[in-house]
Amino acid sequence: MKGNSIILKLKDTRSWYSVYDPNNTVYAFEMLEQGHTWARPQTNIKEVVIDECRREIPLVYKSNMRKLGIPIK
Repeated sequence: MKGNSIILKLKDTRSWYSVYDPNNTVYAFEMLEQGHTWARPQTNIKEVVIDECRREIPLVYKSNMRKLGIPIK
């Protein structure tokens, strides 16, 4: 959170490892988007996550502010 904004970053932390090569780290979102996971087709997971955050975060924020007694439209 920064000021009255929330910033979302989909960051490669190099904390996922390939099941085929345990010495090789992978970026999960990249693998999903390229269709290299569990015999699944390609996805647009990054876009889906960002769109969902844009929809849901403002609703959750407003709900929590109202619970705290802060009048917000």
